[in-house]
Amino acid sequence: MGAKRAEQSTEVAASPDVCFETAVDYETVAEWQRAAKSVEVIERHPDGLGKIVDWHVDLAVRDLRYRLHYQYERPHRIRWEFVEGDLLKDIGGGYRFEEDGNGGTIATYEVSVQPAIPVPGFVARRLERELMKRSVEDLRREAERRAAA
Repeated sequence: MGAKRAEQSTEVAASPDVCFETAVDYETVAEWQRAAKSVEVIERHPDGLGKIVDWHVDLAVRDLRYRLHYQYERPHRIRWEFVEGDLLKDIGGGYRFEEDGNGGTIATYEVSVQPAIPVPGFVARRLERELMKRSVEDLRREAERRAAA
Protein backbone atom coordinates (compact mmCIF):
# COMPACT_ATOMS: atom_id res chain seq x y z
CA MET A 1 0.00 0.00 0.00
CA GLY A 2 1.54 3.31 -1.07
CA ALA A 3 1.55 6.64 0.65
CA LYS A 4 -1.63 8.74 0.53
CA ARG A 5 -1.13 12.45 -0.08
CA ALA A 6 -3.62 15.14 0.85
CA GLU A 7 -3.75 18.91 1.25
CA GLN A 8 -6.14 21.30 2.97
CA SER A 9 -6.06 25.12 2.91
CA THR A 10 -7.88 27.91 4.72
CA GLU A 11 -7.82 31.69 4.88
CA VAL A 12 -6.54 33.08 8.18
CA ALA A 13 -7.11 36.64 9.41
CA ALA A 14 -3.56 36.78 10.82
CA SER A 15 -0.08 37.29 9.37
CA PRO A 16 2.19 34.43 8.30
CA ASP A 17 4.36 35.28 11.34
CA VAL A 18 1.42 34.71 13.73
CA CYS A 19 0.42 31.50 11.93
CA PHE A 20 4.01 30.20 12.09
CA GLU A 21 4.43 31.07 15.78
CA THR A 22 1.10 29.41 16.57
CA ALA A 23 2.02 26.19 14.75
CA VAL A 24 5.45 25.89 16.44
CA ASP A 25 4.16 26.59 19.94
CA TYR A 26 4.19 22.87 20.72
CA GLU A 27 3.74 23.44 24.44
CA THR A 28 0.18 24.72 23.83
CA VAL A 29 -0.90 22.63 20.83
CA ALA A 30 -2.86 20.11 22.93
CA GLU A 31 -4.93 23.02 24.30
CA TRP A 32 -6.23 24.17 20.90
CA GLN A 33 -5.68 21.29 18.43
CA ARG A 34 -8.63 18.96 18.97
CA ALA A 35 -6.85 15.78 17.79
CA ALA A 36 -3.71 16.37 19.90
CA LYS A 37 -3.76 14.65 23.28
CA SER A 38 -0.16 15.59 24.08
CA VAL A 39 2.90 17.02 22.34
CA GLU A 40 6.44 16.98 23.72
CA VAL A 41 9.57 18.58 22.30
CA ILE A 42 12.42 16.08 22.70
CA GLU A 43 15.18 18.09 21.02
CA ARG A 44 15.48 21.71 19.82
CA HIS A 45 17.30 23.46 17.00
CA PRO A 46 19.87 26.11 18.11
CA ASP A 47 17.22 28.84 17.57
CA GLY A 48 14.89 27.12 20.07
CA LEU A 49 12.40 25.70 17.57
CA GLY A 50 11.38 22.08 18.06
CA LYS A 51 13.57 19.65 16.12
CA ILE A 52 12.36 16.25 17.37
CA VAL A 53 8.76 16.25 18.62
CA ASP A 54 6.62 13.43 20.02
CA TRP A 55 2.89 13.46 19.24
CA HIS A 56 -0.01 11.57 20.82
CA VAL A 57 -3.18 12.08 18.79
CA ASP A 58 -6.76 10.84 18.85
CA LEU A 59 -7.81 9.64 15.40
CA ALA A 60 -11.40 8.96 16.50
CA VAL A 61 -10.89 5.25 15.75
CA ARG A 62 -7.80 4.87 17.95
CA ASP A 63 -4.92 6.77 19.52
CA LEU A 64 -1.66 7.14 17.65
CA ARG A 65 1.83 8.00 18.88
CA TYR A 66 4.65 9.11 16.61
CA ARG A 67 7.87 11.12 16.53
CA LEU A 68 8.65 13.74 13.87
CA HIS A 69 11.77 15.63 12.79
CA TYR A 70 11.08 19.29 11.93
CA GLN A 71 12.73 21.82 9.63
CA TYR A 72 11.69 25.45 9.18
CA GLU A 73 11.79 28.37 6.77
CA ARG A 74 10.49 31.10 9.06
CA PRO A 75 7.72 32.33 8.68
CA HIS A 76 6.50 30.60 5.53
CA ARG A 77 7.22 26.89 5.86
CA ILE A 78 7.28 24.08 8.41
CA ARG A 79 8.24 20.60 7.23
CA TRP A 80 8.33 17.31 9.08
CA GLU A 81 9.61 13.81 8.45
CA PHE A 82 8.75 10.57 10.22
CA VAL A 83 11.19 9.22 12.78
CA GLU A 84 9.15 6.42 14.38
CA GLY A 85 5.68 5.60 15.63
CA ASP A 86 2.69 3.30 15.99
CA LEU A 87 0.87 1.88 12.98
CA LEU A 88 2.81 4.00 10.45
CA LYS A 89 5.47 3.21 7.88
CA ASP A 90 5.85 6.88 7.05
CA ILE A 91 4.29 10.31 7.56
CA GLY A 92 5.61 13.53 6.14
CA GLY A 93 4.27 16.93 5.36
CA GLY A 94 4.08 20.41 6.67
CA TYR A 95 2.46 23.82 6.68
CA ARG A 96 2.80 26.63 4.14
CA PHE A 97 1.87 30.17 5.13
CA GLU A 98 1.42 32.51 2.17
CA GLU A 99 0.44 36.18 2.40
CA ASP A 100 -2.97 36.79 0.86
CA GLY A 101 -2.35 40.46 -0.05
CA ASN A 102 -4.86 41.73 2.53
CA GLY A 103 -2.83 41.28 5.71
CA GLY A 104 -3.95 37.69 6.14
CA THR A 105 -2.58 34.29 5.24
CA ILE A 106 -3.47 31.28 3.17
CA ALA A 107 -2.49 28.39 5.46
CA THR A 108 -2.01 25.03 3.74
CA TYR A 109 -1.58 21.74 5.58
CA GLU A 110 0.05 19.00 3.49
CA VAL A 111 0.50 15.39 4.55
CA SER A 112 1.64 12.11 3.06
CA VAL A 113 0.83 9.03 5.13
CA GLN A 114 1.74 5.40 4.67
CA PRO A 115 0.01 3.20 7.27
CA ALA A 116 1.73 0.04 8.47
CA ILE A 117 -1.59 -1.83 8.33
CA PRO A 118 -4.28 -1.87 5.63
CA VAL A 119 -6.90 0.86 6.04
CA PRO A 120 -10.17 0.63 4.10
CA GLY A 121 -10.52 3.41 1.54
CA PHE A 122 -13.68 4.88 3.04
CA VAL A 123 -12.05 5.08 6.49
CA ALA A 124 -8.91 6.71 5.05
CA ARG A 125 -10.97 9.27 3.11
CA ARG A 126 -13.09 10.14 6.16
CA LEU A 127 -10.04 10.54 8.40
CA GLU A 128 -8.28 12.60 5.75
CA ARG A 129 -11.26 14.86 5.12
CA GLU A 130 -12.30 15.39 8.74
CA LEU A 131 -8.97 15.37 10.58
CA MET A 132 -7.07 17.46 8.07
CA LYS A 133 -9.87 19.99 7.84
CA ARG A 134 -10.13 20.10 11.63
CA SER A 135 -6.36 20.55 11.99
CA VAL A 136 -6.15 23.53 9.66
CA GLU A 137 -9.34 25.05 11.11
CA ASP A 138 -7.97 24.67 14.65
CA LEU A 139 -4.78 26.45 13.57
CA ARG A 140 -6.85 29.24 11.95
CA ARG A 141 -8.97 29.73 15.05
CA GLU A 142 -5.95 29.87 17.40
CA ALA A 143 -3.88 32.16 15.10
CA GLU A 144 -6.82 34.56 14.77
CA ARG A 145 -7.32 34.53 18.55
CA ARG A 146 -3.63 35.38 19.05
CA ALA A 147 -3.71 38.09 16.38
CA ALA A 148 -6.69 39.73 18.07
CA ALA A 149 -5.14 39.60 21.56
